[in-house]
Amino acid sequence: MISKIKHRSVKSSNIIMRIVSLFICISLVVFSYSQVPSGDILSLQEYLSIVKESHPIMTRASLLQERGQAILMESRGAFDPKLEADLDRKNFENKEYYNRLSSKLKIPTRFAADLGVGYERNNGEFLDSSELLPARGLWSAGVEIPLIRGLVNDERRTQLKQAELLNQMLEQDRIQLVNELLIDASTVYLEWQYDYAFIQIQEEALNISLELFDAVKSSFLNGDKAAVDTLEAAIQVQNRRVNLSKAIQYLQDSKINLENYLWSINGIPLELQEQINPEDIDLSWQEQSILEMRIQLDELALNNPEIITMGLEVQDLDLEQKLSRELLKPDLRLGAYLLSGADEQTVVNPIQLDNYKIQASFNYPLFLRKERAKVKLNQLKLNDTRLKLKNKGQQVRQKLYAYLNNHDQLIDQTEQYVFLVSNYSDLFNVERIKFDLGESSLFLLNSRQNKLLENQEKYLKSQYDLLYYRLLFLYQTGKLEEIL
Repeated sequence: MISKIKHRSVKSSNIIMRIVSLFICISLVVFSYSQVPSGDILSLQEYLSIVKESHPIMTRASLLQERGQAILMESRGAFDPKLEADLDRKNFENKEYYNRLSSKLKIPTRFAADLGVGYERNNGEFLDSSELLPARGLWSAGVEIPLIRGLVNDERRTQLKQAELLNQMLEQDRIQLVNELLIDASTVYLEWQYDYAFIQIQEEALNISLELFDAVKSSFLNGDKAAVDTLEAAIQVQNRRVNLSKAIQYLQDSKINLENYLWSINGIPLELQEQINPEDIDLSWQEQSILEMRIQLDELALNNPEIITMGLEVQDLDLEQKLSRELLKPDLRLGAYLLSGADEQTVVNPIQLDNYKIQASFNYPLFLRKERAKVKLNQLKLNDTRLKLKNKGQQVRQKLYAYLNNHDQLIDQTEQYVFLVSNYSDLFNVERIKFDLGESSLFLLNSRQNKLLENQEKYLKSQYDLLYYRLLFLYQTGKLEEIL
């Protein structure tokens, strides 16, 4: 339609009137469509409460806690008492060759020693002389202990400590998972806020353009304005209509993104009702938290979940290295048991110190190539992880300083935009008065409105960026779950 206008004479008043009428109808239709219905408000706090209560990732986070407890229980199982029993019996042609029964209760301890209680009974016609026992069996009670390798450290004690560290790592993974969910969900809400406020700016701009269009049309009909002015005013309305249509599209996309984080307790996705709108942008949101934290940035960097996890990884590798060094020692083990027989009158005879059994074992690889290689590999891993931890710590600290610097600059920029918007608004109003008096042109008035609209949008963007950098700062501290 606009292209047709450009190729026709501006003196064709009938055509101009038809164009004017068409623009008025289209503008009214679009304006009525673009209005965001007023209704209930979904605040950020209410929204995050729904996310934390029902989102599937929160369920996954709780599973990490349960997994950690299960791993810890598994490692503690290495210290569970163990009951063993073995029966070996042979009968052939009505002869009992042998009937051997052996049972033992082994009790591991958190120290190097293992306690044990055993019972043996052997019967039969073809037993070896070393297998002959009292009629009702033989009891034994004693201890097994490593004297060199495993005395200070061994595999099961190391695995228990590593399981405790892994449990702590999984807790940090849980915190990190929740933090990522909360920053993603909060960012989507801020975008929803931004797009909702952006629509209000575009609606206001469209209303002003429609008013100017009506004024120019009336002036044209009265012979005070040229037909080309109506064309310029119509183009301005068309631009505003396109901008508003895009703003509506962005808001709809924001609502769809927001609904990704809305779930019922039963795990059913929720949809936002049309009348639900975000709360107004609040620049005081989490401002006090930033003020309290900015004086302890180095300490906050150490509380980052990724930093804590890498620190725990260093401890885990250090335990692994200590165990590897333990394997360089000779393996010398000693077992000592007191013995007591059982006869027809008593189940257990009194224990005598001269009735005993001693066991000893020794082994030691001559070259230790496997053990020495493992020590070297573990040391390389340990050094690498320490360097990664140092680098990651510096990155987190620099991010905190950068986010805080951007935050402070945005506070100043936001304050400046308040004055800019106010001044451009005054300038536009003055220019409009001059235009009504015939002392200004439509081109200059549109230019004033464009500058006002530009700074309104920049002011809105600075508010969004300010809150977003606060969010990023809190995320790096690992305290989103605690604060939000």
